[in-house]
Amino acid sequence: MYHIIQKFMKPNREDISIIDFNHKVYSFSINGILLFLIAGPLCSIFIYLFLEMGVNNWLKEFVASQTSFLLNLMENVDSQAIYTPSEPYPWKIYIPSIDINFYISTWCTAAHIFSIFIGFIIFIPHSKKQETKKGIILRKIKATVLLIVIVYIGNLFRLILLLGLASTGINWEVLHQIFNIISGILAAIIFIITIYKFLPEFFLSIYHLYSIINLKNKNKNKN
Repeated sequence: MYHIIQKFMKPNREDISIIDFNHKVYSFSINGILLFLIAGPLCSIFIYLFLEMGVNNWLKEFVASQTSFLLNLMENVDSQAIYTPSEPYPWKIYIPSIDINFYISTWCTAAHIFSIFIGFIIFIPHSKKQETKKGIILRKIKATVLLIVIVYIGNLFRLILLLGLASTGINWEVLHQIFNIISGILAAIIFIITIYKFLPEFFLSIYHLYSIINLKNKNKNKN
């Protein structure tokens, strides 16, 4: 799919790895890659912490209300989205038939997945080649919007299916663990496919760093 061409510049300068991918040439700066690897995770953490703040309870309300509405529409279990500000989780979904409250945490909104996606996408390094650098901002916006829409809709259906099965009497903890694992795997697959299509720089920049480290190790062994 792609190969690395080692191109030597002037004496006393580092070798530059050029990546030929899908008939396009990419090259990255080490500083840009390191910023991506360090700032990406940090940005994801800060975004998640921001979404955890009380000012963003609207997100929990939105998810609780839509989940309750769709659950009643599809399964007619008379579920209700209830606001209880005195409790640790202010929004919950109450299902009268089993007399159980399902509290909506920040994780239930898939905010942690959004945070990871957005944090990393923001800092994906740009190619130093003008041809492959062109349009990357627009591609980042497209990938971000697409991932948010897919994950949000997917998370709603996850909650609907989870609560629907729980209302039949199936153990909640078992269901919750199984659905968390499945949704995590699906989110990773969706992320990889979307990034491969819109932002191959994500993978290519990491490979670029690996190729440089590998080249330096080979040179050390020769010496």
